[in-house]
Amino acid sequence: MSIKLHKYIADFEQQQMRPVTSFRVGDMVVVQQRIREANKQRTQTLKGYVIARENRGLGSSFRLLGAGKIAGLEVKIPLFSPDLLGIEVMSAHHVRQAKLYYMRELTGKAFRLKKAKA
Repeated sequence: MSIKLHKYIADFEQQQMRPVTSFRVGDMVVVQQRIREANKQRTQTLKGYVIARENRGLGSSFRLLGAGKIAGLEVKIPLFSPDLLGIEVMSAHHVRQAKLYYMRELTGKAFRLKKAKA
């Protein structure tokens, strides 16, 4: 790949990126997402724990493991998607791993994480 093309792609990615809320793996977040069905649009709200995060520039994404009403649901959400309306951090938790895939099998009280110290 030529240097000019690489620079052009990098510039395009920088233009497409927008500021997002800072969050980490282990945080409980509420995500508002626009859902398009045929000629209708609606807003869907998902609440859950961030169990993984992939930082790959414009292709960055995170995995949300549902809590509450949507327990057991796992969704991979592109971070810079135009359909992502907002991310709100409900509570921060202290974790010692980058990926929390082990939480998929947990239920009940075992599904909790330790709160982060302020």
